[in-house]
Amino acid sequence: MRRILIIESDATFAGYLARALTSAGFHASVASTGREGLAEATQAPPDLVVLTPELSDVNGLNVARRLRVDARTRGVRVFMVSARTQPHDILNGALAGADAYFSRYPGVETEIVARVVAELSPRAGPAVEAGRIVAVVGAAGGVGTSTLALNLAHVLGGQMRVLVADLAAPMGTLADRIGAEPGAAGWPDSLSGARSSVVTRPEWACDVLTGLRDPYTVAGARMERIADAVLGLQPEYDLIVSDLGRGLDGPGPHLLPRAAVVVAVLSADATQVGPARRVLDHWQARGVSAERMLLVVNRAHGADGLTLPQLERALGLMAWAEVPYGRMLAAQMTHEPLERSYPRDPAAAVIRDLAAGLAQHLGLMETTQSVSVDRAVDRRRQTPDRGGQQRVVSLPGPSGRRLTAHS
Repeated sequence: MRRILIIESDATFAGYLARALTSAGFHASVASTGREGLAEATQAPPDLVVLTPELSDVNGLNVARRLRVDARTRGVRVFMVSARTQPHDILNGALAGADAYFSRYPGVETEIVARVVAELSPRAGPAVEAGRIVAVVGAAGGVGTSTLALNLAHVLGGQMRVLVADLAAPMGTLADRIGAEPGAAGWPDSLSGARSSVVTRPEWACDVLTGLRDPYTVAGARMERIADAVLGLQPEYDLIVSDLGRGLDGPGPHLLPRAAVVVAVLSADATQVGPARRVLDHWQARGVSAERMLLVVNRAHGADGLTLPQLERALGLMAWAEVPYGRMLAAQMTHEPLERSYPRDPAAAVIRDLAAGLAQHLGLMETTQSVSVDRAVDRRRQTPDRGGQQRVVSLPGPSGRRLTAHS
């Protein structure tokens, strides 16, 4: 029997919800304080936690954060129910790790039970699709898009077959960053050409499709054929991470609509918000929905610039991660992954968590645990609307989770 833990200081509401869940065939237990709930959840992890931020002893958001960082409970689903339903309250719930956020109103327990049933009902998922495409794009120029794409692909490559494709225009940089010899002047426009452009380096756990060496060849390149050549490599990899620069030219416009996820990278500099907003609008106008956009902030100067909430409000997207960028540049000078040069740096930890969240979001991993890189890994191994007046808002949450807000 699936177990539900209710962490709720309002005994009346907790009783209603527990009885409704029991009637639906679940085992429901109640903890009246946050400390009691944390103790019960860590001793015997439930399948799902229903939690209110307004607890009598501690802030429920902190309880959710503790559940997310504890190895025993990080995979447990968390639903929040609160009378606070302003946009910033919902975002705070997402950042704390909630999977769903419900507005507290008479009878909401019926809605919660329906969602619990939907979440915990056994369902046979489809086989994992080979070669999913993740597009990494810069919402503004010079924000470290290529460095992030390469290091993210390296960490993911410790667990699966990953190709990082250098498709940034007007000139590629990934070959230089891994210390590879210059390749052909143009992009490959055939599957055989794409295969011959792939290089490997023992320090890197991913393969690299080298990029454009001569910016003057962009004008004559047949971008659709180049995109098709890259897509032709999909059966050979579990994941293809595409560095598309700003995604406005080159193969970017052809690949962006076909990407499962678009990781949008920008800095915290206030002067970049306007240009970034225009680029995001451009992508959305061409079919890249906000649902597929995940925001990553590279912060090169510590706490300088806008805060994450300020950036999120300005751009209408919630940040998946904030990366302290300094050591990434230092590692780049040695042609080695950040994970290898500075494994204890905060940026390395953020990229590991981002990689784990991205893999789970794509269905390539079942847990939210950080991805670890085995440097002896064989990179080529086989790896396997609702009606009425309810409003549902889905947002990308931390570690690959998706927050759904009900009001």
